[in-house]
Amino acid sequence: MVAGAFFFAVVVAPAASAQSPADLAGLWELDPEASDDPADVMQRVAAEDEDRRGARGGRGFGPPGGRGGMGRGGMGRGGGRGAPGGGGVPLLSLPDLLEIEADAGELRLVLDERVQILYLDGEEHAREDGRGGRITSVAEFRGGIARVREERELPFGKLELFRTLQATDDVLVVRTELKMPRRGDPLLLRSVYRRLD
Repeated sequence: MVAGAFFFAVVVAPAASAQSPADLAGLWELDPEASDDPADVMQRVAAEDEDRRGARGGRGFGPPGGRGGMGRGGMGRGGGRGAPGGGGVPLLSLPDLLEIEADAGELRLVLDERVQILYLDGEEHAREDGRGGRITSVAEFRGGIARVREERELPFGKLELFRTLQATDDVLVVRTELKMPRRGDPLLLRSVYRRLD
């Protein structure tokens, strides 16, 4: 939670930022030139894990059974650019085409074939992840920024995701921080979207 609090604290809304959740609503298209590539982020992680395995003579910091520990769905999935094996970086990235519906009390993110609802009341909410697991989330809209914290308990530890969504005019910037079990540094991703409607 400390890392998430710090992550949120360093994001400052400019004067032209959204004034209500409704300002985030619309159809947004990823600008790949202005965004971090999640595949590059994960390649760096894989290289670091390989270095750790070589240095320690063990398996590194991944979940038991090797690849694929992050699964699909839950906190957001990315069937987008650079997605290795079609699975992408499911918890770190969002789709290339992102539709957001909003009112004063909630955001609804249309993610491919499903809708993720974020209740902007600052209270903890729980939902099933479709695999028998449980995800808890807290979301709020403050200072022109939607802030989301999600946690998922996994067999090998707790996965934490912190995300902010901030719109200025026709640009939406999504910053994501993912803390994985047994990994010191969080994964960071900045995604820039352009409004289509």
